[in-house]
Amino acid sequence: MFSSGPVCGAKCCNTSLCNTESCSHSSPTTATPPIPTHASANGCQTGNNWIDFGNSCYLIGARNLNWIDSQSYCNQNGGFLARIDTQAENDYIKAHLKSYPVQASYWIGLNKIRTNGVWTNTNTPAKYTDWAPGQPQSGADDCVVAAHYFGWAWGDYGCHMSNTHQLCEIPKTPSGALIG
Repeated sequence: MFSSGPVCGAKCCNTSLCNTESCSHSSPTTATPPIPTHASANGCQTGNNWIDFGNSCYLIGARNLNWIDSQSYCNQNGGFLARIDTQAENDYIKAHLKSYPVQASYWIGLNKIRTNGVWTNTNTPAKYTDWAPGQPQSGADDCVVAAHYFGWAWGDYGCHMSNTHQLCEIPKTPSGALIG
């Protein structure tokens, strides 16, 4: 299903990560339904596109979407674009991405859309980064990918680019079940 309204609307502006500049543009977007899965004993979904680490489950998305639509896709699946806060978390995710059959680029939540050049996750300055050599570059690339061509390190990328998959984080409850 396609909509010709603003990219924003319910897709973006209902989250704290709304990019008001993108909200003023109209472009076709694809509505993507949540992924049907089954929960494992630890609360994460089963399947090779799920990663269980700490208090979260991570969904390795397989749709080519821009950053805002990827955030929406993650919201539809009960989460948000991954917020990677520690080297241990990053190393664990990297190991899974290296063994994942699709060698692609994955949006993560880190961005500088509304923060005057400060890299943030959900409007909080980043605690941890794993920039590839030469990254981030100066310029208008305000969103971040973890990419196979960077050895799964991070690079800045234009938020409007729609040739990128998504890495979603879905928090667990204290009992281990998924929230959302």
